[in-house]
Amino acid sequence: MSIENQLKLELNQAAAKRKYPRGLDDRIYRLFDEHRKKKRPSFIRAWRKKYGSIAVIAASLLLFSGVAYASTLLYNLQANNISIEVAGEQKLQFSQAQLKEIRASIHEVRQQLSVGESAVVYINELDRVKLPGAQTGMGLTKVNQPKSYTDITQWKDVVKGNFEGIKIPVELPQGFTFSSGELESPIGMLDAASTAKYYKPLQQQAAAAKQSMAWQKAAAQDKLAPTDFITESPRLVYMNSSHDRIEISYSVMPASDKNIDVKIKTSPSSTADNVQVAGFDAAYTVNNNSFLSDTGVVQDINWLEQKDGRTVIYHVSSPSTNVSKEELLFVANHMR
Repeated sequence: MSIENQLKLELNQAAAKRKYPRGLDDRIYRLFDEHRKKKRPSFIRAWRKKYGSIAVIAASLLLFSGVAYASTLLYNLQANNISIEVAGEQKLQFSQAQLKEIRASIHEVRQQLSVGESAVVYINELDRVKLPGAQTGMGLTKVNQPKSYTDITQWKDVVKGNFEGIKIPVELPQGFTFSSGELESPIGMLDAASTAKYYKPLQQQAAAAKQSMAWQKAAAQDKLAPTDFITESPRLVYMNSSHDRIEISYSVMPASDKNIDVKIKTSPSSTADNVQVAGFDAAYTVNNNSFLSDTGVVQDINWLEQKDGRTVIYHVSSPSTNVSKEELLFVANHMR
């Protein structure tokens, strides 16, 4: 991302947090029109319609006056009214001992789940992370035991609905073949309602038992909780003879007339490059400090596409260092 675009992004983020007296926009509008004495039509009315808040724009301009700042922004992707921002966060740097404990807790829970079941898990080492502005720690995660489909046609039929018409690879790098399709990723997402429901009880349960983690099977109705974000994330897995994996996962943002900003924090040691996928802006990232894979590594190519008024979020990723950036791009560019 160019420094100009990065400045604009920082500016818009700061502007959104500005607070100003109720009615200030109307006072500015009224005073300006009086000053102009209606000699000609005011341009503020149209400007206000386009930008929403004169006061916010005016306050934003002050940020250019000798303000020094540092940004951990990795990338920003936009599609119509959807914006996804990914930034490094120093507090998300884990030691190898922490990563081992987090992965062990996740593995322990998954081993006790039947196929198709999910659990909400509280992990002390994750809860040590307190992000600015968050009401709780990062202690909760969702662990799934998804059913695997070895017939991709059957998988495509099962995921119809929210994921109707999603793209799949029509060509793969040499040596890779289809391994399985799943209805959910092994590590899932929790919406605000589920976080509010499970956080305190599981935190207290772990403390009372003097354990490093506590968990509970997710209730079926949790998936029906109202949310702006569809938390299901089906995926496809491709593998070569060396058991290197390439994974494709999908998420969908439902159609909305609201502006939706998704802010994601990741390890501060993560790196990102801007790339193109079939004419779409995309990001290639490498995270070497991730608990989402057994290797601690996640390479990922991420981009957004519009489909029937919804926004589909595509991820082509791999937990293997043997898989190259070029191979991931090859898969991404051969999806139809």
